Amino acid sequence: MLQEIAYSLLPSISLEEANEFGIKVLDRFSNPFIEHQWQSITLNYTSKMKLRNIPLIKRYQERFNRIAPCMALGFAAYILYMKMEDPGAVLADTALWGEDLRQINGLEYSIGEAIKELTSEK
Repeated sequence: MLQEIAYSLLPSISLEEANEFGIKVLDRFSNPFIEHQWQSITLNYTSKMKLRNIPLIKRYQERFNRIAPCMALGFAAYILYMKMEDPGAVLADTALWGEDLRQINGLEYSIGEAIKELTSEK
């Protein structure tokens, strides 16, 4: 959160504001008294990915010329959670994303590696 997302938000907001936002999100999700039901969090998951995550993934890649590993891991988890069979086809779906996400340098590879990591038995 603080390494990848905060730096993706620059220069739209200051690093201090980005870190404050990140800490608030982490606090919210770690608060045992707030009941986050995963099904409600994942409601409209695809539109949340498109509106919130894709711009951050693109900004990070443009700024650092690489894919943020935790963002790729999150995208991989999304693909697995949604039971999408072909990650490449998901990324290529311009009707879904408004663009072919395979054009983001390194994204398809990074997501593929993260899927392997998530699905390997340890």
